[in-house]
Order: sequence, then structure tokens, then C-alpha cells
Amino acid sequence: MRIGVGLLALLSMGLVVTGQEAGPEAHGTVNEVMIGIVDPNTNTVGYAAFIDPEEPSEDDATDTYAGWERVRSAAIAMAESANLLLMPGRLRSNGESAPSDAADWIEWTNEMRDAALRAYEAARAESQDTLLDISESLTAACSSCHARFLGGDDPAARCVP
Repeated sequence: MRIGVGLLALLSMGLVVTGQEAGPEAHGTVNEVMIGIVDPNTNTVGYAAFIDPEEPSEDDATDTYAGWERVRSAAIAMAESANLLLMPGRLRSNGESAPSDAADWIEWTNEMRDAALRAYEAARAESQDTLLDISESLTAACSSCHARFLGGDDPAARCVP
């Protein structure tokens, strides 16, 4: 009986171990994350510093959300994209590993996240002036990273540590 119970316990533990799902996995390249998530959302936040988000726009016809809600969502998407850019296993466009463990990559990605979270709070407060103030730190983080890692027009040179 003890052997049967012990065997049953081992089998059930094996089922628990084999039944666990894998953790987060990187799918898109750095470039795809930038083009698909970071760039359009940065533009949304940046434009809101100069153009009243409550003014009707062409985007209203194609987007479900408009106004300050769109700006808040864009800021959160930017902040969350920092997690994606730091995720181990993220690849560059040429199939090589992104420098997600490089100190300056981490620093500038965290600066982007911090600026995005400040932009989120500014959007919650519906403050164009605060968004304008934040745009300088966001631009600095992006420009520093691009100067170091973009690699010009050669996709193979992008994100080279």
C-alpha cells in the first residue's frame, strides 16, 4: 500500500512539473517591438504635448479610444514595452541576441520607462504642459540609445553591444 501511495505521489508531482507553462518568451525582434509598439505610442504621447488630445482627429475614425484615454494607453504601452526590450531572448533583426544585459541598454530603457510612467500621470491629469516637460527626458533616453545601438542604415549593425 505504501509503495502504491508513494508511486501515486511521485506521478502526481511529475504531472505538476510537466504541466507547468513556460514563462514569458520573446517573439518579435527589437526592431519589430520599436516599429509596432514604441514608435506609434511615442508619437501619440509626443503629439499630445502640442495638439489637444480632445480635438477631433483623423485617428478617431479608426481608433476605438480617443482623447486623453488614447494618450494614457499610449504611455502605458511605452512603459510596458521597456519590459519587452529587456526580456532575455530578444533578438536583433539579423537574428543575433539583443544587448538586453548591457548596462547602458538597461539604463536608457529604464529611463524610457520612467518617462513613459510620468507621461501616463500627466495624461491622467490632462496636462499638456507636463507632457511637454517630459518630452525632453524621453527624447534624451531614446536619442542616447539610438546613438549607441541603432547602427545607421545597416540592419546587421543594429543593437550591437
